[in-house]
Amino acid sequence: MDLEFIMELKNAPQWKILKREILNKEFPAYKNKATHLSSFQIVYVLVDSVSGRPIIEKQNPNDTNSYLVFTERTLASRLERVFQRDEVGKSMGKLQAPTRELKIMMMGHLIDLLKDEGEVTTVKVNPIYIEIGQGMEPFLYAEEVLFAPQFDDVTQKYLLTDPDDAIALLSIRPEDEKRFGIEVIYYLLTTRGLPEEQEEPASKGQRELSKR
Repeated sequence: MDLEFIMELKNAPQWKILKREILNKEFPAYKNKATHLSSFQIVYVLVDSVSGRPIIEKQNPNDTNSYLVFTERTLASRLERVFQRDEVGKSMGKLQAPTRELKIMMMGHLIDLLKDEGEVTTVKVNPIYIEIGQGMEPFLYAEEVLFAPQFDDVTQKYLLTDPDDAIALLSIRPEDEKRFGIEVIYYLLTTRGLPEEQEEPASKGQRELSKR
């Protein structure tokens, strides 16, 4: 991560942080271990050792609250250490038996299990800790980030947006969904999370200087 991004981490929205945590985008030499993902994919979920419920793990308080899954059990052992940026994509050590508590689930079952968490929930696939700066706690990068829709009691739909933006879903009759064999997941893009002040376009002189 660049210095500018580190400076604004405390105020950065979740989507912006997640966008910078995709492994093969930030580190092109990294090869994903997960070849494909589907609802029927068997994964190993990080869970609480007592309740058996999926849990959130992170080291940096400015990181996102995400649940963790692994496509292979031994990939969870990579959480035991923090990788330097120049290590990612190279030989990253031998995989071992994980020390954390894992539970086998189908990916679709996990997404369904998280539908009542009360807020948009993210799931990181095959995550690893990577240092982002001297004296700072590492961030948890991942091969993929999945979003678990939340079930809204008012509209009786799965949402990936603020429930206040989804009132229009009340006009969709459940009978029509059954008749057409569809299920609606609603997502609305708004300007609510954008800064109120827009950036001024660079002047011609500034553009020329930036090219030098």
